[in-house]
Amino acid sequence: MQLTAGNNPGIEEFLGHIQKKPSSEVLVERFLVLIMETKPEVRHKAMVRLTHILLEANPHAALQSCYRFLQRTRNHGASIDEEIGALQLTLNCFEKLGKKNQAVVIRDEIERLRVRQENPDSFHRDLRTVLHSTHEQTEQVSYEDLAAELFQRLQTALGNFTNIRHQQLAVQSLIKAYQLVYGDMATPIRKALHLYGRNPLLWTLDGEFRQDLKEYLLEGRLFSMGKDGLSEGRLRMSMELLTGWFDQRLLLPQQSRGKGQELVAQIEFLETALTSIIDRDFA
Repeated sequence: MQLTAGNNPGIEEFLGHIQKKPSSEVLVERFLVLIMETKPEVRHKAMVRLTHILLEANPHAALQSCYRFLQRTRNHGASIDEEIGALQLTLNCFEKLGKKNQAVVIRDEIERLRVRQENPDSFHRDLRTVLHSTHEQTEQVSYEDLAAELFQRLQTALGNFTNIRHQQLAVQSLIKAYQLVYGDMATPIRKALHLYGRNPLLWTLDGEFRQDLKEYLLEGRLFSMGKDGLSEGRLRMSMELLTGWFDQRLLLPQQSRGKGQELVAQIEFLETALTSIIDRDFA
């Protein structure tokens, strides 16, 4: 493969290093950071070349990279064409890995965006129906319906969470509740992430942090004890970290998620990270 980057020698150099060492997560992550600082057309061409390199040597790494690229593209307020381009790269990875069901979801999302581009007035109607098969184009399930169900399941899984006095036990309870919710609701959450680019448990369709979730968690001792002007910020950071970790794990290929001792270590690290955000006088 010939590596050319025009007036972007930094990109060319990075691609050369990655081609020699495609298993290096550090190189790939630094490359993603680099290209997000370039113009959209340069960024897309660079990502196409990165995906090509990784698909040949490490398809699972290619999928992970394309997902991170898609999320960052959305976070940068990308145009519909840019988002479609990022989705197409993700689709290529799923097809390479033989993941037919996931590929169908991505194709549906690409089609939804194209419909939105051609007819903006159809966007909200399409969002309500795209979660269903072509034989069930109804409004039985919407983004907000899914949000309500996830919230209810989280409260059920948390049990007496709001009364737990010990910080470590409260954090562990929160993580275990998330494990239960994601175990039961993996498919609809995954579809929502692909279709909307956000998790209905945490965000409204307009991208606002959910008020009902915030109010419920602030009732618990984990966030109410020693409450100060930063408490709501700590709560939001904690939930973004927790939800982001589980979302990322949900979207990774099965063999890349870790299990056994590796998963235990990941959970312990997550618990430590959450505690470091929340930690203060708690009694």
